[in-house]
Amino acid sequence: MRKLLTLLFAFGLMDELTAQNADTNYALSPDATEVTNVVSNTPGYMLMLTENGNVSNDSNASCNGKLAANLKSSTSFSLQHYYNKQLLEQLNAGYTTLGGMQGMFTKNMEDQYANIENEMHYEGPIQKKGPLTMGELNGAKVAYYSITFGCIENEDPNATTTKIFYHAMLLTDTDYLLVTNEIYARNIDRAKKYAQETMQKIKSLDVTKVN
Repeated sequence: MRKLLTLLFAFGLMDELTAQNADTNYALSPDATEVTNVVSNTPGYMLMLTENGNVSNDSNASCNGKLAANLKSSTSFSLQHYYNKQLLEQLNAGYTTLGGMQGMFTKNMEDQYANIENEMHYEGPIQKKGPLTMGELNGAKVAYYSITFGCIENEDPNATTTKIFYHAMLLTDTDYLLVTNEIYARNIDRAKKYAQETMQKIKSLDVTKVN
């Protein structure tokens, strides 16, 4: 995302960029709080919209109910809406060797999953890594897995917390949408629900009113 923004600035393709606070929630779940979004609009080319928000943690997945206050569950998405669908078709064709943008999504998820141990985790040491599951949801490709951490800030040495990493990628004639939900929970139910809500809202989003 950051690289794409840099390229747009470099080539003079971005005409308008705005950052906003939570007065506007374009497509996140109504459960989301502290919502922020960034909008960039290049007329005739592409509208980009990213949105992030916090959601509540499941108490039964949070270090015996004592998850540190700075560890928050989140829901977010990044949308690229192309005014000319041929532009998106050309972009998709550029990833033919990977199986198109859907194939690129699969590879990115496999790489992320394989390297999760190398990332910094504020929760504590990884104790269990659930399997990477690939599937479909309402026309979108999804990938999800769970990580169980030890709780370094808990008096109980056996306390753990589980975090669900749930990703969805929806590709239409004019839209490329990535949804990322990272939620402290024992199962995927809420993460899946938030992905469904975001995709439904995106499908009915009036891009002329995004600013």
